[in-house]
Amino acid sequence: MIDRYVPQKMVKVWNLLRKYQGWLEVEMAFLWAKAKLGMIEEKVFEHIGAQASFSVKQIEEIDKEIEHDMNAFIMAVRKSLEEHTGEFHKGITSYDIEDPALCLQLREAIEIIILDLETLMVAILERAKEHKWTFMMGRTHGIQGEPITFGWKLCVWHYALERALNRLEQAKEIISYGKISGAMGAYGDLDPRIERLVC
Repeated sequence: MIDRYVPQKMVKVWNLLRKYQGWLEVEMAFLWAKAKLGMIEEKVFEHIGAQASFSVKQIEEIDKEIEHDMNAFIMAVRKSLEEHTGEFHKGITSYDIEDPALCLQLREAIEIIILDLETLMVAILERAKEHKWTFMMGRTHGIQGEPITFGWKLCVWHYALERALNRLEQAKEIISYGKISGAMGAYGDLDPRIERLVC
């Protein structure tokens, strides 16, 4: 993204801190599901939840050495834990964490766009009413045609944005899924109930 064109609220969704926070959210949801299903003790989940932390700088430093951002993240978080370090990221693969976390980021980004689009649509409709009788030349085949009103032109734009809004809502629904299915995505050593609880 080109910095000068990116709204700050979108930068917050796509910066490294948010990416790693998303990974931690999914890791914690995974541990919560395991506790719910009696696969770990509740106190293990609570301990890790109370202590798990990281810094982007710390992850970047580890990543420079090992060249694997997920392992760098895991190592950074495990360093913040006094005990139960082995339970963090136990039994899952990188993409069991990265994919659902990316879906969370995509949802956040789409929600920002939807809110902005709805604001724009309200403004366009207000201008359309304002210019209900503001005449202008219509155009057809690149030349002047019959007269129309600017208000009508704005209504056409509003209708196009309404369709775009519907497509964004559909996209939000489509990406609102995740998977926690272990190596090869085959649930070989993971109970499918975990995936349902986490997602």
